Amino acid sequence: QLMHLGFKSTQFHVVYKNLAAIERNCELNFNETLAEKVLVIISRVLQTREVPHMFAYGTLLGLVRDRCVICHDYDIDLWIQGEYLSESTLIEILDEILKLQSDIIHVRIKETLLPENKHIDYRGTAKKALNIYFSSAWLRIDFNFLCKGKTHYFMTHNGKDLYALPKHLFRQTKLVCVFDELFSVPSDPERVLEAIYGDWRIPTKPDSSGGYFGHLHKVNDI
Repeated sequence: QLMHLGFKSTQFHVVYKNLAAIERNCELNFNETLAEKVLVIISRVLQTREVPHMFAYGTLLGLVRDRCVICHDYDIDLWIQGEYLSESTLIEILDEILKLQSDIIHVRIKETLLPENKHIDYRGTAKKALNIYFSSAWLRIDFNFLCKGKTHYFMTHNGKDLYALPKHLFRQTKLVCVFDELFSVPSDPERVLEAIYGDWRIPTKPDSSGGYFGHLHKVNDI
């Protein structure tokens, strides 16, 4: 995938290991400082390229509630306003991360389609995930496309489930300043977080499996 995007093999120290083992190791060694630096890179690249976007889900929650990256959140989530994220944008983001941190051992790009459902005719790309495995950390960047329906935007996490949020929540964006950087978020982030999490102001405890995934905007009758 990286060769297809134009990178040279000499730019990476690729180690072929079991990815599940890598992820387990990285979860025990979460690097919050690295995650914040990558967050800044993404924000700067997308703003410079004028890509309409908003930070989403746990990343938005961290920016608004905690004013930082949430320590147990191993992915950076964004909503992309539009159906297309150019490969050149992904290349620039990854190139800047390489300059920041050279110990990348594995990179994987995954594309997810919106599942068939009765609510929206669109069946194209709904998400692009850039998985970056460092020697001591794992970080995933999820670019979630806002698939436009009549009254809602639809999205998916794995190509099987379906989520929806009212379109009026995304009419405008604003910039919030966190650790001396500006990040694009919905103009009323509190209402968006309430639609997703309910009482988002109180941090939740993990479920029996150790996960924190509890979204209220899931569509059950797809």
